[in-house]
Order: sequence, then structure tokens, then C-alpha cells
Amino acid sequence: MGCYEEVRADFQWDDAWAPLEGTREEFNLGHEAVGKHREKTDVALRVVDYAEGLSEELTFAELDALARRVANFLDDLALDGEGRVACMLESSAELYGTAVGCWLGGYEYVPLYTIFGPEAIEYRIEDCDASVLVTTREHAAKVDPSAHDSLEHVVLVDGDGEDAFDRVYDYPATYDRAATDPEDTAAIMYTSGTTGPPKGVQMAHRCVVPGYLYYRLVLDVRPGDNLLTTSPPAWNTNVTVCFPQALLNGACLTTFRGPFEPEGFVDALDEFDATLYVGTPTALRQVADLDEDVSRREFALERAAIGGEPVDAGIFDWTRETFEADVLQAYGFTEGIVAVSDFHFDDWVPRIGSLGKEAPGVRVELMAEDENVPVPQGEVGEFAIRTDAPFMATGYLGLPEKTAEKFGGEWMRSGDLGWQDEEGFYWYESRADEVIISSGYRIGPAEIEESLELHDAVADAVVTGLPDDGRGEIVSAFVRPADGYEPSPDLAEEIRQSVKSRLSKHEYPRYVEFVESFPETPTGKVQRYKLVENADR
Repeated sequence: MGCYEEVRADFQWDDAWAPLEGTREEFNLGHEAVGKHREKTDVALRVVDYAEGLSEELTFAELDALARRVANFLDDLALDGEGRVACMLESSAELYGTAVGCWLGGYEYVPLYTIFGPEAIEYRIEDCDASVLVTTREHAAKVDPSAHDSLEHVVLVDGDGEDAFDRVYDYPATYDRAATDPEDTAAIMYTSGTTGPPKGVQMAHRCVVPGYLYYRLVLDVRPGDNLLTTSPPAWNTNVTVCFPQALLNGACLTTFRGPFEPEGFVDALDEFDATLYVGTPTALRQVADLDEDVSRREFALERAAIGGEPVDAGIFDWTRETFEADVLQAYGFTEGIVAVSDFHFDDWVPRIGSLGKEAPGVRVELMAEDENVPVPQGEVGEFAIRTDAPFMATGYLGLPEKTAEKFGGEWMRSGDLGWQDEEGFYWYESRADEVIISSGYRIGPAEIEESLELHDAVADAVVTGLPDDGRGEIVSAFVRPADGYEPSPDLAEEIRQSVKSRLSKHEYPRYVEFVESFPETPTGKVQRYKLVENADR
């Protein structure tokens, strides 16, 4: 792999294009990930049910055939290579076949969490003008198709009739891929909605070009590797990172469905000889708490790449010692690129707790609060990446002003705060905004606050994160009760369940505290940090 400073000095972005068949004129993500391997009979995708074990396996040839059938099916729905296909499924052959089929056909793939409630689903379908929704009967019940002019087809994997997914298998497994431009949108990933409604981030077909920093310099994915991830199939980490980046290198992706169970996770690591792991520290913490001494097993794991939340020294050491694997932390954000990371270089020595160093080909600065001026070393500033690097995304769907603001200048600011030590390692400090990071999910408070205030007992509400040993943070609601309502544990539970029924299961407040008023600045802004400091728990 070479040494960090040598690779950084010699790196050219041409290096990232070299392993790919696509060009700067024509590039199709479905072909790069699956199509170019269509003759291979090696396992490409493995889906494991946490509770029941192995559920599905598809070879490259089988996944390619399924994807081409999906592309033909979508064409036959009179979409003709245009339109957006939303998919709300757990990990399955149907989900990944739909994703690759969309890419081969030139359609835009829009993954939706199965834990979304009706409001969250309806908002995203309306915002992206989805023409097709692929889901199950259970989740289709959350959607009113008549409320969306664009939504023409709801395709059920457990349905029958004209729009049943089983119809896909009646179509031929031959299909000439669309001549997509590298900048064309392959997937739309929605943000958490930190400072307003969630935004649709347009991920380009050539997203695996900046992904080179991750799959080659961090993980060093090679043919024959088995990359196991706990990232849900609607996370960007899965959709544009683990899935295509593993497969384009001829490796297998092992992914999960069902509620996380640490026993099932360990069994899969062991049984399928996973060589690479990508996920959050939360999963590893739960494994560390098992009664079983998992270090007695023999694992094939070589590298564990952890992200989504800070990694403490305890889980770092436990992971390295238990699995005898290198532990790597990477930092980036949906719109951008892996900016700072640990690497798989010959001379690399990680600094436990840090995010690593600046990635080759990327320029990172920590900026002052109100201007693009770097702060002195050792002081806290906002992570910013110079925009001459090829970002994974091209903009925000239907939001030209927001796109220009985020992508149009010399620097893209992340909203994350950190500092750099004298040896060049970066350290995470906090969010510049109010985003909550719980079990790796990035959760914006605005949507939850709006849902809380729909309850008759809630006059006002402020949502923030409270520290939690298991999840990093938990979603917490501070509620000023409406006139005529008395605070009580029963009322708090009623409010929690009200939000849980409307929004995603990871978004509802696990802690509710009633307050008479909110601490504010002289200009009237709520001081969320004071709510955290004074929380009665």
C-alpha cells in the first residue's frame, strides 16, 4: 500500500478512474458494480436474518439477471428510462435487484427506511415525484397513492396481480444499459432535516470515483473479500458505499435484515468468514456486552471501519483485541467525500479516538464560525472541504439556491466541529447545528418537534440529544404542556407513542421532560445545551 505521505504527495484523481470501465463521458453505476461481473458465479450478495441466520445468496450472474429483468419491467411500466423509483424494503434480493435495475435503466433510485411512519414516507414520495414504489403490503398501508400525482405504480413483493414484483421474472435477463453520464443522478438520499425539511441529495453515477479513497486506501477491498455491514439498506453507507464498492471490486457484500441482535451478528462474522466490517460502534458495544467470550472464536476479520459516531478507547481496544483486526475510523458526509480517515498504509499508526488524517486528493480546513478563514491549530473550527475534489453528490433535488450555497463556493462546509493536533490528526468535537446522532442515525429535531406539537397536550417542544452509553445519544423532548394538562408519566408515554406512530421508530423521543419554559439567548434562540445540562434524569 505504501506510506501515507508518499501516497498523498503522488496521488492523482486519474488513479481513481483507472480500475473502472466507465469514462468521464459515459458511466453507469449498475454496470460498474454488477454488470461487468455478469459471468461470475461467485457469491455477490448475502442477506442474513439476525434471528434465523442465512436467508438469501445471489451470485454476480444471478444478481445481474435479476437487475436486467427489473430494468425491462420498469421500461414496460411506460417509464422509458425516466422517473424515480422509491424502494421501501429490508435487505433482500428484490431490494438490491431494484437498485441495480434502476441504475442499468437510467432510473433514479430512492431508498426509504422501513421504519418510516406515514408522514415521513408521504413527504419524500411527494418531494421526489416518485413514479414507482416497491414495497410490501405492510408498508404500502402507510401510503395513500391518490395523494401523489406522480405515483403511478405500487409494486408489492408479497402481492399478486399486475403490479406484483413476481412479474419481474417474466421479463428477459438481457438488457442494454442506459448510456448515463457520470454526473447523472443514480440515487437520491434524504438528509435528516436538521435545519428544515429533509433535502434530497442527488448522488451521481460516478460516486464510486471519490469512493476510491474508501474502498482502496481505507478498506483495501479485493476480490474474494467478504464485506459485512450492519448499515441499513436505506443508509448512504450501504447504498453508495458498501454495496457498489464491494461488488465493483469482485468482493461479496453480507448485509442483514430484522432488528439488530448481537448474537446473530457474531454468528455471521464467524460463519461467513467476513474479512471486512463497516458499521457503527453501537453494534460492537452490544457484542462486547454479551455473556459469551467471543474472543474464543476464530474470525477471519482483517479490518473494521467504524463511523457514524465517535469511537471511544474502550471499544477500539476491545475490537482490535477480540477480532485481531485493524480498527479504522473514517469521517465524511453524504454530500461530500471521505475527507479524514485512518488508512491501510504500511506506516499507519492510528491515534485512538481521533478521526485520522486528511485523505489524499482532498484539502481539509477547520474554518471559523462566520467566514472561510482557517482557525489556528488546536482550536475548534468547522470541517470544510475544498470543492476541487470530485464529490459523491451533485446537489439538492429541486433546491438550486441550497445547492449553490453548499456546492458553489471554494469550500463545502460540513456542519461538524473539530480540531487538529500538532501531528496532523483530526478530532471530532460536536455538531455546529442541532443534529442528534443516535446509534449512527443522524436525526434532525425539526420534524420531531412539529410532530410533538400536533398533540393537544403540547404547547411547545424542543428536541435535543442526551448522552447515552449504548446509543451515543437518545432523542429527548422537552415539552411545555398546554393549558389544562398536568405533567405525568402517563402523559409523557402518550406523547412518545403519538410521535412514534407518525415518524420513524428511530426518531421518536425516548425521554420526555416537562418544563415551564425554555432557556433562551437575548435574541430569543433556545439554548439547547442548557436543556441538556439541566435534564432531570
